[in-house]
Amino acid sequence: MDTSRRLFCFALASGLLLSRVVVSRAASARGSDILLEVSKALDEEVQSGVLGRIAIEAGENAVDDLAKCLRTTSDEEEQGRIVIALSYIGGSKSADALFAFFQSTGRAKGRVCFVFASAPNSDRIHFLIDSLKGPHYGDDWYPIVQSAWSLGIIKDRSALSELKKCADLNQGVASVAAADAIKWITLPPPHIQIDTASGDDPLLLAILRSGISGLDGFDRLHEQNSDRLWIKTKMGYLIRQRELTESVDQKLNINVYRSEDNMRALVRLDLHLGNLNGAGYEYVLHKQADKWIVRGLSQTWMS
Repeated sequence: MDTSRRLFCFALASGLLLSRVVVSRAASARGSDILLEVSKALDEEVQSGVLGRIAIEAGENAVDDLAKCLRTTSDEEEQGRIVIALSYIGGSKSADALFAFFQSTGRAKGRVCFVFASAPNSDRIHFLIDSLKGPHYGDDWYPIVQSAWSLGIIKDRSALSELKKCADLNQGVASVAAADAIKWITLPPPHIQIDTASGDDPLLLAILRSGISGLDGFDRLHEQNSDRLWIKTKMGYLIRQRELTESVDQKLNINVYRSEDNMRALVRLDLHLGNLNGAGYEYVLHKQADKWIVRGLSQTWMS
């Protein structure tokens, strides 16, 4: 195991919260420097969501080590951090490791359903479709939501029958997620006209064309990061600069983290559509042939 991967694995498994500068330094750490880097990490400002950013930075090079840790540790908190890290990294090896963990423990089904969107095959799609069944309450609704969104991202039409059954129950978030997936699979991607560009637009375009839950609830949305307006049109959305005289109550906040090699990204979207009406989402994206592709979607909060 090379030193940088040891540091990534140690940081993930031990729950250290590293900022981007520490992650960048880790890539060149050697020998006893690893201890120095970890010591410096302890003094870094704690940042929310940084576990996902570490995983995005580490990429698939860290999967073998993390999977081994997951198989050998008995500490449930450590297992939980590794499960989250593997789900953010994604890919076939991560999917296999998380599925094996689920089979042996019965835990982390939601994260299995999340990671399967990053490496779909017939067996995984069958598992996602089967996971749409079950009660929409207690501990059972979350895997249903993740299964529905993963099937919507994959755009697998063989899931439409079970998705419709799930949506027709009209029971909470799970039915809403199933209805989202049906729209993402059956409707053409929205036409996006961008009159005022930003550096994150390639990521936002991939997300918009994949699907965002709750976007049907607005006609105009203020993207606060770039001070732009998203305006619903007949075919999709117009994105342009906000005029100083334009005030819009419905707001969108975007936080983007890209890996140093610019091949992976984690995007957080926070939608505020009204009083006690909002939600947050995290999207994992991978770049393939210079094109960003959504490889995972999860909800971070709702009100």
